[in-house]
Amino acid sequence: MKTHKIIQTARGTLMRRRADIVAAAGEDWQAECIRELQKTTGLTLDDTQTSCEVSFRVMKSGPNDLGPTRPIWFEAHRLASANTDISKAADLLVDHWLTHLVRRGEEDIFDSLGVYFAEDGVVQARAELYWARIAAFSALTKRMTTQMTEEAVAKVVMLHELAHYVTHQGCYKKRHWERFPSGQDVVEIVAQVATEDVIRRLNDDRLLAAFECLLKNAPAKYSAHRQIAEKLRSEFADSKVYPQSKSFWPFFHVKIQPSSLTTTASLHLHIKVTRALISDEHDVDFDF
Repeated sequence: MKTHKIIQTARGTLMRRRADIVAAAGEDWQAECIRELQKTTGLTLDDTQTSCEVSFRVMKSGPNDLGPTRPIWFEAHRLASANTDISKAADLLVDHWLTHLVRRGEEDIFDSLGVYFAEDGVVQARAELYWARIAAFSALTKRMTTQMTEEAVAKVVMLHELAHYVTHQGCYKKRHWERFPSGQDVVEIVAQVATEDVIRRLNDDRLLAAFECLLKNAPAKYSAHRQIAEKLRSEFADSKVYPQSKSFWPFFHVKIQPSSLTTTASLHLHIKVTRALISDEHDVDFDF
């Protein structure tokens, strides 16, 4: 009977944590993200664009429920047998539950916390957030910074996925880049620039702390946006003809968006080539 009580109490805790994450990254936050992303990127969503469906799941490619498995029952029984207080035992079981979530070979920290799926045929664009993974990641990294919270991580992940949506569906002078292949460096670079720009616009230290923590655990393509942004600033710092080219978004609209650039290396090279073509004395066909 005590084993059952421990499991029920643990499930209640997990459902409350799920509710907190859903509330943090819910409709109000999603609407704010969409507004701020359009402002910072210069991309617009209009009535011809589909919406982005958002759902919350336990984990990627996994179940949509946290029903107790046999190992969980065994762990609860072990805790009960040790005469552990039910409340404390339930907390320990929650930690065990989250720590031992199946990884299914997923190494990409951003993809393990949320994923954006582009529209495909009659299926609209959608974003999935994996609340149990977010809870597990937050608990694991909370010791790294006192500002680390599930709420902040959930908001950053939602912002990142919606950044994919806006840069995918948003238009600039009736152009968009929906044919860019998913998984390419440039797709993540553009989404990360948008994500960090919005976080800094909002001036929220909690979001920035969560974003920095995510970057420490992410593949290189998720931090490459800072290298690209710095490259633009350094290469065009003294440009008199195109001083606005120091900003990422004009470069994106004119040079990246309609091109076939896909890798971090190709972007670095293209910036250098573009700078070499610019003469402060002679105008060239480079319309920012």
